[in-house]
Amino acid sequence: MLGKLTTFLLGTIKRQNIKDTFIRVAFVSTNSITQGEQVTNVWKPIFEMFDIKICFAYRTFKWVNEAKGKAAVYCVIIGFSHRTTSNRVIYNGDEAINATNINPYLIDAPNIFIENRKKPLFDVPEITDGNRPTDGGHLIIERADYDDL
Repeated sequence: MLGKLTTFLLGTIKRQNIKDTFIRVAFVSTNSITQGEQVTNVWKPIFEMFDIKICFAYRTFKWVNEAKGKAAVYCVIIGFSHRTTSNRVIYNGDEAINATNINPYLIDAPNIFIENRKKPLFDVPEITDGNRPTDGGHLIIERADYDDL
């Protein structure tokens, strides 16, 4: 099932009818769409349905606002199109980095999507205990011994 942001972006791309055109679209979002599980959830359907390319990206920056209490919001700006552009740029603060390809993690690398898996990649024993301590208490550091360590 697609999330609300992905559905919104898919609808925007359809309404703008950018497929097979040189139209470029850009948006501002919280940086979470470029991190962790969100990358696959948000970007994979968009890349697969519309074959888009990221043309430029502003990496994480703090959104400055006039709000009382000034909550910290960290944002990214991402521009994309259907057609390949010759000059792709990643902005990182005051630095402009020319890129061959900008992937959804906002790095110059191939478009990859890291997905959840229930089975290991290789033939390895199954994890049964997780992070349960099984050392008989010998690796626990008492507060009195902490400073000596």
